[in-house]
Amino acid sequence: MLVHFNTPTQTFTFNNGTTSGSFTLTLADLFVQTGQTAQITAGITGAQQTTVPEPATMLLLGTGLTGVAAGVRRRRRAKG
Repeated sequence: MLVHFNTPTQTFTFNNGTTSGSFTLTLADLFVQTGQTAQITAGITGAQQTTVPEPATMLLLGTGLTGVAAGVRRRRRAKG
């Protein structure tokens, strides 16, 4: 028996709150003899992931940028 996948290539995306990404899975057609088992062959391509910064990290970055801006403002007022 031949098992033919109509759409053998599918793209999957994921997000677990900290990491997001995607990958493409391609399945090869499969031939199975009656009463026997067979292994499925698949390939993963284009795997990529991106780490999403935690809210605390973004808060720390924002606080640092605010401090830098305040320092620049103070220097400008002291000169003028």
